[in-house]
Amino acid sequence: MKLNILPLVCIAALSQASLFAVTRSTEQMVSIRDGAPHVQQFPSYGDFAAILDNGSLLSWGYSSPGGLRPTIPEGRSLVSIAANPGDMIFTGSFAGILDDGSLQCWGNSWYGGTTPKIPIGRTVVSIASALAAFAGILDDGSLQCWGMSESGGTTPKIPKGRKVVGIASTFGAFAAILDDGTLKCWGDFQNSGGFTPTIPKGKSVVSLTSSDQCFVAILNDGTLKCWGGHHELINWEPRMPDGKKVLSIAANDDSFFALLDDGTVSFWGALSGYRVAQKAQIPTGKKVSFITANRNNFVGILDDGTACSWSYNNWCSSPTSIPGYKKILSITASDYAFAAILEDKTVYCWGDSNYGGSTPKIPDGRTVISISANKSAFTAILDDGSLLCWGNRTCGGTTPIIPEGRTVIFVTGGQQG
Repeated sequence: MKLNILPLVCIAALSQASLFAVTRSTEQMVSIRDGAPHVQQFPSYGDFAAILDNGSLLSWGYSSPGGLRPTIPEGRSLVSIAANPGDMIFTGSFAGILDDGSLQCWGNSWYGGTTPKIPIGRTVVSIASALAAFAGILDDGSLQCWGMSESGGTTPKIPKGRKVVGIASTFGAFAAILDDGTLKCWGDFQNSGGFTPTIPKGKSVVSLTSSDQCFVAILNDGTLKCWGGHHELINWEPRMPDGKKVLSIAANDDSFFALLDDGTVSFWGALSGYRVAQKAQIPTGKKVSFITANRNNFVGILDDGTACSWSYNNWCSSPTSIPGYKKILSITASDYAFAAILEDKTVYCWGDSNYGGSTPKIPDGRTVISISANKSAFTAILDDGSLLCWGNRTCGGTTPIIPEGRTVIFVTGGQQG
């Protein structure tokens, strides 16, 4: 079996990072509130994959798996792609859903790059990823898992009569919300939360998110349930100030930021340094509407379109000199940088330039529709269906050539903006 190994330049770019890392924005929570299946994915270390307007695949970054182009069955087209990172030495995999609901996988076969068999008569609706495994929700609400069993790649048994409506993931486990608001967890139970916790009587789970080792669920009364690895500062249920309810949660490796129902923010974990939820500082008279995170910082979008960034000293600072004081519409994170789409559909970036923190030049007359990130780079889809990439050039930051006459409709590196 061929082992796909990351190039030294990608490993060097990630040398300041831990082996396992994940960041989540408040919009990446797995929720049952709108009735649609939601899943979480881990970002790739150095690859991107795109779907073109004819359903074909474009991939770039390190030559494997991003540079590999699987053979799509004749007459079929891609409608969705999920990624997992593998680890810092061996690359991960991609899993694509085709237009007939079947699967096409590629990349490291140990980590889910071999296409699994789907039960006869079933189709795949969505795919979640952990570090080295995938979990697919099928059209009847059942599961299909593949990849490393230690990372959640073995399909668990779901209680009879129940359906899976959403899946969150740590680096080595998955947690599924079932249609009755209960949970089913599997994977590494010792370090990654792969055991199903007890939910207090009379309560149910409405949404989930995760750090690299721990899960946190928002219950139907706005309180929390946390479980997972051994990080003593985040694996517990903090009490929110004045009985406020939690609407959504952002996460990085070792901290959680909770957006409360009054537009304030509370946080716990290594960022606070205590087993107590702290109130985050925000500008007087402002409310927070969105939060995302990279490895070092959390950033919130305020109700006036400005931003507030929190680091390990809990002071709130704004990104430096956004051109023309334009409002921020969305923010996407790589491991050590942020990229914001502004109200005029231009881009403003800050952070480590090796991770995409330098603002790229957008071609004249073009605007940005969306931004995706892997751990080391960003990719923007422009309004004409072309691409613009920046960050670590070997790990996906070099803009690929799109076949003549084709446009891009979807890109993933694992982090969506």
